[in-house]
Amino acid sequence: MTAFDTDVLTEILQGNASFVQRAAAIPVREQAVPAIVIEEIMRGRLNAIRQAEAGRGNIEIVEFWE
Repeated sequence: MTAFDTDVLTEILQGNASFVQRAAAIPVREQAVPAIVIEEIMRGRLNAIRQAEAGRGNIEIVEFWE
């Protein structure tokens, strides 16, 4: 079993080719993401959204409607 930490999972989600390739070499059934890692990523993203809404962040919130 391979558990991804926050830094590694963030690199994978951002599409860093070397991290994506290394993760792809691990069978899906052998991959794991601890709950605390998901919580850390969600907390960070929600904080960035709150800062952007307040005009203090460096991200842009884009509405997407199909």
